[in-house]
Amino acid sequence: TPSSSGSFAKILCECCCGCLCAMLVTTLAVCAFVVCTTSVEVERTKFTFWNYYIPQLKYFMAGQRDSYSWTQWYSDLAAAEDPLVGLGPGPNTRTYYGWEDG
Repeated sequence: TPSSSGSFAKILCECCCGCLCAMLVTTLAVCAFVVCTTSVEVERTKFTFWNYYIPQLKYFMAGQRDSYSWTQWYSDLAAAEDPLVGLGPGPNTRTYYGWEDG
């Protein structure tokens, strides 16, 4: 009958929406946990999710695109006063582009 198929569809819809909401809440909780607990301190410098891991993720994504994007990622770190020394990734960190630059 039409009413029984309508109620089945309603139950199915409510079940799917409930599962999707539970998955969304779980995903947000896991993301919040990772963001809040992912930090490392090395020689009095604190590397957090935002100042280190996000730039590393951008580095990974640039490498996945092409070699030009990877080169551009390194170029964006370079300081104006010394293009052979990059500032970062991370706080209080320098990237030297040549072995004689240190």
